[in-house]
This record gives sequence, C-alpha cells and structure tokens, in this order.
Amino acid sequence: DGVVIVAGADARAGRNHGLAITRVRTEDGRELPATEYFTSMGGYLTARP
Repeated sequence: DGVVIVAGADARAGRNHGLAITRVRTEDGRELPATEYFTSMGGYLTARP
C-alpha cells in the first residue's frame, strides 16, 4: 500500500509516470505509512504554480 505522486501540468489526466511512496519519515524522526501521512488525495494541486 502507498501513495503515488504525479507532477506536471497534466497530472490529473492519469497518463504520466508517478513516484510510489510507501513510508514517510517526519522531521522529528517518526516513520509513518504514506497513507497515514497523506490523508487527502488531490488537494495539493492548484490551478497556478
């Protein structure tokens, strides 16, 4: 299980390659499953850079 990060102008189209992230290490050294760290998908994209 994990989260896939896709970047680029047409990232929402679903045709680009992505980076699969399974675990995240926070600044304080805790290690979490990516699905716990990234709790809402798609909310990081905006219409402007």
